[in-house]
Amino acid sequence: FPANRKVVNVVTFDPFRSTNVNAFFAMPTEGGRSTKGGSVRFLKLSGGSRYNLNLGFEASGNLLESERRIAEPPDASGQSSFRTLLPSTRQLTVGGTFGDQVFGELPLTLAANAFSTRNEALLGRSEDKLIRQLFETHGAGASVSLSGSLTGWLWFAKISYDLGRTRVSTGPDIRDSAKSQTASSNFLTDASLTGTLFALPAGRVSTTVRTDYSRNFLNVRSSVPDGSDAELVRDRGSVFATLDVPLSSRYVATPTWLGTLSLNAQAGVEHLTDFDTLSTYGYGLYWSPVEELRLNGSISNQQSAPTIEQLGSPRITSPNFRTFDYVQGETVDVVRTFGGNALLQREDREIVSIGATLKPRRGNVAIIANFTRTTTQDPILSFPIVTQPIQAAFPERFVRNDAGRLTAIDSSPLNLAKNRQSQMRWGINFTRSLGRLPEGADLIVSPTTDGT
Repeated sequence: FPANRKVVNVVTFDPFRSTNVNAFFAMPTEGGRSTKGGSVRFLKLSGGSRYNLNLGFEASGNLLESERRIAEPPDASGQSSFRTLLPSTRQLTVGGTFGDQVFGELPLTLAANAFSTRNEALLGRSEDKLIRQLFETHGAGASVSLSGSLTGWLWFAKISYDLGRTRVSTGPDIRDSAKSQTASSNFLTDASLTGTLFALPAGRVSTTVRTDYSRNFLNVRSSVPDGSDAELVRDRGSVFATLDVPLSSRYVATPTWLGTLSLNAQAGVEHLTDFDTLSTYGYGLYWSPVEELRLNGSISNQQSAPTIEQLGSPRITSPNFRTFDYVQGETVDVVRTFGGNALLQREDREIVSIGATLKPRRGNVAIIANFTRTTTQDPILSFPIVTQPIQAAFPERFVRNDAGRLTAIDSSPLNLAKNRQSQMRWGINFTRSLGRLPEGADLIVSPTTDGT
């Protein structure tokens, strides 16, 4: 795993079985947009077998502007009863997994899922007709994974396939209105190998090598004005490797004055048929001079290409979209267009992370502090708010009438020049067991080469 990712293991008892049925209803005290739904979850663990089934449903009504007394622009008087702040939604999900051991002691996992969502918004009246916008999305997926060990090395392999279909309709009569339809599919194969290369006095030098191949397909059919059909295919292959090197350890027979010290590094390359070859690399350090203090730091650099959806999604037009024009200092209703942008470039991200944990030997308190700085060149973002600098930088995205009033916005994703974010987090953790563990459930913790 990369240096900036945390891994958590959850241990349950054998045999284990649970059924959870949940139903809910919620509504705001001011009225409008009630939400109802429910879910059923079933889990069974027995020996090496496991079964898991999830079924969920949720539906919400819309929330009108008139129900929250939203002030209307002068040119949109009387529209608040025909415009939604939040659309009506409906979502159905179903999924399940099955796991068992095959061919002796090889864990096999089968998984499948399906979902259906429907969102309907009201965009106001035009020529005495109520304008609606309907988003419908349906999808399904399945995967097979197998893992095992070979001469001390752990291996993992997975094959998955996902498909989806989205339809967007805008107009007075949704059935006869112009539509944009998108069909997508994704085939993925993934394999990894983890093991020990050799041993040092402080511990074992371990590595993980991962490779995958995927094919993404996107088909767009549009009958909206200025819309266009498209068919995009992307083949992607990548190789990624990590290396962990223990330099010193207090848990060996002859510990050194350094305490526990280890280095880690990762590097990878990714090739896409419709884009440049991308690279990823990083390195980190873990040091625990004394048992009560743990220090860590890492630097990672990653190049990312825009998704095939960001490049080729259909152009969708929403009339009567309300926004605030910071240039003129007024709220206006505009025609908003959004969708894919074929001119997007890759983004380059650098993450610098430094952390410290202080935990006395006695007591259940730990003091934790972490600093993270993320710098991204050419970040891919949704179109920001309408300020004077934004309009000066992207004048082709705005349309104004002769009076200077904003009438249309193109809010498709774009590349900004640079984005930098710094975050400092600190806190105190208090941990204590409540009650006694069940009989035979003793917790055993074995220190690793980095002391965790």
